[in-house]
Amino acid sequence: MALWNNVLSGFDTEDETINFGTRIVIESKTSIYEIVTLASVQADGEVKNKPIIQASLQYTKLCIAVDKSITIFEDETCQNVLLSIGFDSLITCYSISKDEEFLYVVLKNGMLYCLHLSDSGGVIFSINIFDLTDDYSNIMKISIEKDNNDSTQVILINRKGVIYRISLFSIEKLISTDAESDELLQKEFKKNIQCTTIFEGFEKNEELCSVAVIPDNSNIILIGRNTCFVWPSKNYCNMSALPYSYKKIQIFKNLNAMLCLHTDKFMSIVCTRTLIGKKVYKKPVIDFMIVNDESNNHPEILFLLENENTDIFTLRLVSFPEFEQKFQINVPTTTNLVDTLNSSIGSILFIEGIINDTNINTIRIKSIVESAPNFRLERLLKRRQFKEAETFAKKFSLSLESIHISKAILFTEQLSPWAKETSDLINLDTLINTLNQISDLKFVINCCTNAIMFDYKQMKKLLLYARQRIIDNSKDNMYIIQNEQLNLLRSINIAIHKLETFEILCETLVANEYTADQILDEWIRFSRADLLEECKIRLGMGELEAAALIWSRHLPDMEKNLSMETVQDIFKTISDKISLTVLWPWLSNFIPSILSLLPEAINDIITWGCKKIKSLENFQSELWPQIGIDFATKFLTLFKFDKNSPLYFYKENINENSTFKLFMNIIQALYDLKQLKINHRIKISINSYIGEPTDVIYLLLNKIPIESIHELVEKFLKQYILNHSLENDLVFSSYIQKLIYNSKDWWSWEEAPWERRVTTIIMFIHNVQNRLKLTLEILKKAPVPWSSTISQLAEISIKFEHPLSTKIKIERDYVPIKFILKKYGYAHIGINDKLIFYIIKQNRKEMLNDLYELTKNNLLLRKKAFSSCINYYLTRRNFEITFQVLNNLEDDIALYCYERIVNYIVSSFTLKDIPESIEYYFECLSWINTKLRDMLTKSKIQQYYYNGVVNRIDAVKNLYQLKKEFNVIIPLGKLYTGKDEILQICITNLSHELNAQSLSTLTAYRKAVKLANILKLPRLKIISVLLEHTKNIDILKHLTGFEKSNIDIMANECKYVKDICAVTLHDTKLNVETANIIKNLCACALNCCDGYEIECILKCYNLAELYSKSLAKHYTSPIDASSEEMHKSQWKLYTIYKDLAISLDPSLFTVIEDVLSIVMIYADFKTISYKEKTIKKDWIQEQKTIEELLNSLLKKIKEISLVHNEYAVFKIIKTLYFSFCFSSRMEQNILNEIQSLLSHIIKSLLKRVVNAPKFDLQLGLSCLFMLSDQEASKWLSTTSKLLQTDYSRHATISILGYEYFRFQKNHSLLESFEWYKMLHYWAQRLSTYSITYKEIFTSDNAEKRQILTRLMNYNNHNIIPLLQDFCECFGFDIDDCLILYLQVLLNTWNPTFTISFCNGKKELQISQDEVNKLKAKCTVVTKKIVDKSSLKQCARNMLSEINFYHYEASIILMDLMGIGTNETRNYFWFLQNYTRYGQPTLIEQEEWIRLNPEYKSLPAIAEYRLPFLPKVDIWKLITSELNLKTYEKWLTIASIIKLEPHIICSVAIKQEVIQEWGPLNRTTEWSLHSKNNIFLENVLKCIERMGPNALYYATAALYYVVNHTPPGADRVAAIQQCFTYAETAVQQSTNFEEDLLEKIRFKYLRFTAEHILRIHGLGKDAYISLISHPPKLVKALYMDESIPLRYRSVIDLRPDINSAVDALGRLFNLNLVKLRFQLLQEWLQQDSEQIRFDQSFTDVFSNLTRPDISTVSDNNLCRACYMLQHGDVNLSVHLLIDIGFGENNENDYSSEMRYRALDVLQSIIDPTTLQQLTKREITTIRQYTKTLKYISKLEALGLGYNIATFETSSKKDLVQMLLNTQYYSRQALILIVEICTDYNINDYSIWDKSLTQMATLVMINELMEILPRIRNTSIVTTCKGYKLAWQCIIVEPFSKMDVPPSPEQLDACIMAFCLLYSCPVTYELKFNDILNYCFQCQQPHLAIAFLPYLDIVDKKYVFDHIQSFTNIQDIIDNLNDLSSKGILGIPYCITILKKNIEKTEFK
Repeated sequence: MALWNNVLSGFDTEDETINFGTRIVIESKTSIYEIVTLASVQADGEVKNKPIIQASLQYTKLCIAVDKSITIFEDETCQNVLLSIGFDSLITCYSISKDEEFLYVVLKNGMLYCLHLSDSGGVIFSINIFDLTDDYSNIMKISIEKDNNDSTQVILINRKGVIYRISLFSIEKLISTDAESDELLQKEFKKNIQCTTIFEGFEKNEELCSVAVIPDNSNIILIGRNTCFVWPSKNYCNMSALPYSYKKIQIFKNLNAMLCLHTDKFMSIVCTRTLIGKKVYKKPVIDFMIVNDESNNHPEILFLLENENTDIFTLRLVSFPEFEQKFQINVPTTTNLVDTLNSSIGSILFIEGIINDTNINTIRIKSIVESAPNFRLERLLKRRQFKEAETFAKKFSLSLESIHISKAILFTEQLSPWAKETSDLINLDTLINTLNQISDLKFVINCCTNAIMFDYKQMKKLLLYARQRIIDNSKDNMYIIQNEQLNLLRSINIAIHKLETFEILCETLVANEYTADQILDEWIRFSRADLLEECKIRLGMGELEAAALIWSRHLPDMEKNLSMETVQDIFKTISDKISLTVLWPWLSNFIPSILSLLPEAINDIITWGCKKIKSLENFQSELWPQIGIDFATKFLTLFKFDKNSPLYFYKENINENSTFKLFMNIIQALYDLKQLKINHRIKISINSYIGEPTDVIYLLLNKIPIESIHELVEKFLKQYILNHSLENDLVFSSYIQKLIYNSKDWWSWEEAPWERRVTTIIMFIHNVQNRLKLTLEILKKAPVPWSSTISQLAEISIKFEHPLSTKIKIERDYVPIKFILKKYGYAHIGINDKLIFYIIKQNRKEMLNDLYELTKNNLLLRKKAFSSCINYYLTRRNFEITFQVLNNLEDDIALYCYERIVNYIVSSFTLKDIPESIEYYFECLSWINTKLRDMLTKSKIQQYYYNGVVNRIDAVKNLYQLKKEFNVIIPLGKLYTGKDEILQICITNLSHELNAQSLSTLTAYRKAVKLANILKLPRLKIISVLLEHTKNIDILKHLTGFEKSNIDIMANECKYVKDICAVTLHDTKLNVETANIIKNLCACALNCCDGYEIECILKCYNLAELYSKSLAKHYTSPIDASSEEMHKSQWKLYTIYKDLAISLDPSLFTVIEDVLSIVMIYADFKTISYKEKTIKKDWIQEQKTIEELLNSLLKKIKEISLVHNEYAVFKIIKTLYFSFCFSSRMEQNILNEIQSLLSHIIKSLLKRVVNAPKFDLQLGLSCLFMLSDQEASKWLSTTSKLLQTDYSRHATISILGYEYFRFQKNHSLLESFEWYKMLHYWAQRLSTYSITYKEIFTSDNAEKRQILTRLMNYNNHNIIPLLQDFCECFGFDIDDCLILYLQVLLNTWNPTFTISFCNGKKELQISQDEVNKLKAKCTVVTKKIVDKSSLKQCARNMLSEINFYHYEASIILMDLMGIGTNETRNYFWFLQNYTRYGQPTLIEQEEWIRLNPEYKSLPAIAEYRLPFLPKVDIWKLITSELNLKTYEKWLTIASIIKLEPHIICSVAIKQEVIQEWGPLNRTTEWSLHSKNNIFLENVLKCIERMGPNALYYATAALYYVVNHTPPGADRVAAIQQCFTYAETAVQQSTNFEEDLLEKIRFKYLRFTAEHILRIHGLGKDAYISLISHPPKLVKALYMDESIPLRYRSVIDLRPDINSAVDALGRLFNLNLVKLRFQLLQEWLQQDSEQIRFDQSFTDVFSNLTRPDISTVSDNNLCRACYMLQHGDVNLSVHLLIDIGFGENNENDYSSEMRYRALDVLQSIIDPTTLQQLTKREITTIRQYTKTLKYISKLEALGLGYNIATFETSSKKDLVQMLLNTQYYSRQALILIVEICTDYNINDYSIWDKSLTQMATLVMINELMEILPRIRNTSIVTTCKGYKLAWQCIIVEPFSKMDVPPSPEQLDACIMAFCLLYSCPVTYELKFNDILNYCFQCQQPHLAIAFLPYLDIVDKKYVFDHIQSFTNIQDIIDNLNDLSSKGILGIPYCITILKKNIEKTEFK
């Protein structure tokens, strides 16, 4: 079976005629009907059977189903085919969904297909209905519905009448998915299909014939052979009785009836409710169709009837219900009707089959269209049969207008570019002549507008003709142009304007070079394009200049389509990567214009601007932020804010969500970022900077280098904080807290990275308490050990007099402990016993120091720690560390440790198993004993304590010895109570060992001795017990030792001697040695025994002696022999003096031999008897020989050197002399010579004795006595004189002489040598006191008194006896000496003092021991002084001479002497406990030098102590000491020093002020923050101590503080307190000086007011000078220029003036409500400088030309808003409402004032609140405000109107009256234009005159604002005044240029140039004057920029003048600069310029 898918459609008239022949025309009485062929459907193959055709119009879609194919047309015109598709089975039925998106087709095989029409018939899904229903009957009807859940319900009705509902879900999901490929989705979809049987159908034999659906109630009418059934209403009609049945039914759309076709070919109308029918048409009908027209009011019926000719049918159209025939036409029998399904159509459709051979192979779709005669005429015209058309027109009396129109259309087509071959037959004038014959102006305009010509300049000519036709058409009634004509004029103007735009685009802005055809195509596209969309396309392509041109020139045409979404889309279209150079032309034209139309678009524009600025940060980072500033500044100028009222900016800024406010913040941020980048080298992102101000500050402080923080804070952050109303201290405090809290804890790192940063920043916190509190937090968080930075911060903070300083000091002192905790990992745990043990165990180098530090504040813990430490190391035998620890401990801790060691040993002996380490403890006991002995020696411990500890140590040692020596372990107590038991145990053990021969007797003896020492028992008792147990008497051998013959025994041992004797004497082993030992033992005992023991011991002695003698015969003791030998060997003789010679002179040996020989000879000679001598012959000769020998010997002796040999020679001579001196036979001369030689030798020896290091007095006296008295005396005297300079030898000679003369009793010479001896004695005695011999020998009494004084300066215990001896020797008075000594003791006392810290303060401490020593010395001295009265008298003088810093010495003296008053003593005690604060005074230094001239400076103690100078006025001493830290102490002794408390406090305050602020504060800089707020608090505390009656002094003190406090917050706080006290003083006292109160009040007000101004950033001199006039100051503050500026521009200073005024109002007690109301009235009133009726013309003209009047007035409104927005806003609002709406108000406010009040009112509250308060709609309020505005302006012009008269007056008459009466008033002209614009007055005359006059008055600014606004008013744009005004505003700025022009003049010219883009009459303007001005002012680039708008002549003029300029590149650069300022077409101008230059150069 062939498919019917060859579809042809869209035929025009010619095609239809060619393909199907001429149309069939049917004429009726009134109409003409034509049959038109719309489309044809052909089979693609041979058709064998008659096709089954189904045709219907479903909604708007025409559906043709033929067999297995279906074709869907878009509508009934069949112009477009939506779908043509074939299936594999016959189509039984189909349906289109209501949204016309889906086509449902049911096939005979049961398949249901869903096709997507929008997707070219794509199959959505397919299902088998038979499978779903299990019913294989054919489907006759399908219907589609949508339920509430948007699921699709398919209703199917089969041949049996069964109705099924198939629910389909989520069909939309299948649309976006390829259903055929996505099998899973298809399966899921089919799985969810639900099929429900909703009607079971007819009986089995009944079959369905027809089905219809009632559209209103969705009932379905089912027609069977015998049944008519309605479902679901279930109406039923049995038709079995009727002779016919219904085979087709159709339901009327608006009737409850249906038309039925019988099987007998007749018609009936049946009620759909009752199913009752009536026959209505009795002619045989084959088919019928109800036709509804578009109105649905008059349905018609189309019948297909049988004809008499069986080969044809008749198609008849009748009316209903009349059934009147309208037309009838014969059609082939293959005709089928199209079911319209109640759709409204404009034509009648039917289907005609074309038979080829035997079967139909083509189907034509035809339409019957009703037509009129003029339609026939139109067809003739379409065939261009103009003559026939004229004839037909005359026949039917038709107008010839259409013929001329057709000609015009033909000519237009012939002139089109697509008819080039015929275009030469006519020209444009022919067309224009034809158009002149056409009266239909609208057609003429449309023809001209829609005409497309090859040359667009011809099109422009045609359009200009059309505009002129409109003007000429209304020439006679120009001032009453109809709206239709206005619309035509508007359309033609739009066309002309569009063509001109295209011309500019083509010639200047399009970079591509187009051919003529391309240009034409582009124009066609452009002419048809939506210019707004065209603009977007250009923006998307990056052609921003073209877009700007289109936008600027055609904005009025696009205005109606503009919306917020449009603006958003435009900005989205612009690429972020477009450079600013390209972007500016677009922005310069787009933003100002769009804001004039859509002011609300400002938010989107600003949002985009903010986004663009931020993008520059990423794309232009190297130029950031300057590029952002440049962009923002230029971007801001595009908003034309200078033309807006400041109230606009105020509204934007008070709105927190305002984008304008955000933009201004960004601009401010850009300037700040620039400052940060340049001045501080900080870069941060704009997003970060516009965040929270505190976060910004944190970020800046984090980024800034530490070295630059101070500069950043001073130069940037201070102002930033002020602008954002932040608190300085809070900002920096929170930053530091955030920084340190987010960091690690102090134990987590070695050094914190924030230390230097926070220590720098914390200095900017002005409040001392806050700073100290934060410092404490920093210190707690700082890592330990502290760095120098943190330490310095702590030290600075400690200096403050504040309670927190103490905590800081505590924290500082805790640092070493924290460091120790950190070091040992106990930071989280803290100090405990485990930490102590861990430190000990670690044994680091710093262990001891760590323990010291951890326990320094806990004595108990310290004792435990070091005791544990010692125990730990003793148990490990580490004596080195143990002794090191003990050596470094304090005495009390060491004693504790000693006791613990001893106690440990004692406790160990109580244990069952004694620790092995106990021995190590014993080893250190001796060391402990030594340490205790040293401590006792140094008086560090008491004797009883020492004895107790030592005894305990000895006992412990004994326990150890018992264990070690005897292996006996006992507790300590048993050592004292169980000695006998211990003795028995030990002796028993010794006996066993001795008997076992494991010990020697010596060892046993020694152990016995040790045991005696341990048990403190007599040694002999132990020996006796040991002997008794061992019976070994050999032990006694060791009793005396081997080197002693005697035995040392004690008295308490004597009683044990007899026990020993009893054991040993009866022993058989007794020997001589033992017997002797016993004898010696008894002998020793007899020396010390008691009386009753003598007898017993004596017996034992005798018995022992007896044993000894009896045994001696057989035994010799080796001990006795050795003893005897030893005693002899110890005998020794030695000389007193011996020579110093190392070896004797050899000649001495010869002399000695000679002397001995002579002496022997002489001895023999002497032995001869006298008789023998006389008889013997040789006697004489013998004597001579002796004499000769003697002489010879004397010669030898004389030759001997006496050096070092004096004594030897002396002995030789002495022997020789005494051998011969008594001989009478010896020659006298020889004896004399010997004697002389002896005397010489004696003197030499005396000299040697005197020079000897050790003086030998006996030898010296012996020598002297060997001389004669005379010789000795002479030698002594001579030698004494010679040696007077040699004090050492003189002392020897003096002693020798004194002793010699004392023996000789020579008193005369004795006295002299005695004096010398005494001098030498004192010289030697005083040599230790640095007193020389010379001083003693040469001094007189006065000098000796000085020596005595010097002795007193020595601190010697025995100095008093020395002084007494000295006085006695030299005759001084002892009492005087002692008094002087007492004075010296007190004056020279220089105790050692220490400086300790108590509560963070220094305290001087002098050891009480030194005081006690001094007191003891003084007490001793005073007791030795006899004359007490003299002592007391001298003591009073001494008191003033004592060192005035040593109060203790004065107190001692007063105590000893009983002098001084209690007040003096109390004063001394105060001074003792007082630590000096200030520096020593000059008087103090002078007194010190007077008392101690040898010192040039004060002693060190003067730094801490005040002098005691009772003769000096106390004021001179304590003035520098009195301050706020010390006055409390001085107040405690105020009565003693005779000073009133208020005086002390006043001086203290004065001194503190000097210390705090300096003696004279010269600084002029005002401090906004308190430098030291604690200072004033301390001052006030001090003032409270003055007492309640000292208010005057309190006020005076505070006044002094005020005068000396630097300007700023501190001074203000001080004056406030001063003023408070002054007022209180005045209230309580009548003597208070009024002048002083006024001075204080004046300063209070002035300083406080100035501070208020300065802290609010208002410290200008102009404001400060007005402080004395508060109301003027308030007014001046509200007139501050920053109020209006802060809302419209970026300014650095934005002071909070309202807060400042509030503070000033409270200060001066001002009525601010009244003041603000006065200011409001002043600002709301009309400016005084505006026009008054009594002004002269000159004054009026000057005011009219002043632009600043309105600016000032608007700024005042902004000030009013700012002022009223503060405080009680509700009061302000009601006040403004009263003014604005108070028409009958008593105050009779002017309209101007009311208007301005309402303007302010709408600015300070939102519209909703305003409506609620006023009970009026916001539109009413705005209209009311607008009316007031016009009334006020009319009043200014002298016209009196009120609300009612103005609203009811004719605005046109009002404008006309103004124009007639005030033609030359600028204000009147502006008002005229505003009224005409607002009230849509489009009067040609009014606009023409107004604009002409404004141009004449050169109202440039007004015209620049007005002309773009009215360019869419066609009637206005055609008047001459409009063109004149444009010419004026374009030319005027150029005419005012100077040579060279200023930047402002150039900007004005550029602004005027940019206005050309919005000028609709650009090509009608003259530019020759402008060109002249440009070249005259040397601005050729401006002239070149006009090239796109110049004609050929002007262009030539420009190029001719350009040749005179050589700097072409500069011109090009200037042109590029113009492009960035919004001038378009610059690339085109540059190109033309370069081409012209090249052409000129080529020539």
